[in-house]
Amino acid sequence: MVEASDFKPALTPAVMAEFVGSFLLAFLAGAAAANAADNGLSAAALGVGLAVAMLTYTTVHISGGFLNPALTAGVMIMGGDKDVGIKAGISYMIAQFTGAIIGAILVKSCLPVEALVHPFVTLGSLSDKHGEQVGVLAVSRRSLQHADIAKS
Repeated sequence: MVEASDFKPALTPAVMAEFVGSFLLAFLAGAAAANAADNGLSAAALGVGLAVAMLTYTTVHISGGFLNPALTAGVMIMGGDKDVGIKAGISYMIAQFTGAIIGAILVKSCLPVEALVHPFVTLGSLSDKHGEQVGVLAVSRRSLQHADIAKS
């Protein structure tokens, strides 16, 4: 039975790992995306990919390496990870949102004004639809990977 205490967030090492990981991911991904204006989409994609790989590898043994509230919600709802119940999932999501917001604010304050005018200019011709499709596929694939890992 679900009780009110299940919804109270807890500050644990796993929650701190999610906070720091989401903070660094937002900071590094924002910096890589701002770099795309000068060096192209492949440089931004490589920077974001390496950041995700590094941070997931670093936090996977502490918290599961979710780093994404959508992934956390999916695993929490589907029950893919026995350690992510309602209380841990809500705590992870609060830490992830907070870390990402602070990381985005910090990267914005560190970048020069020229990078903020049009930070997501690429050499390709992606439309808004492309970004939505890629984001949905990435979250879906990662959710399935976590569910498979948890079942084995």
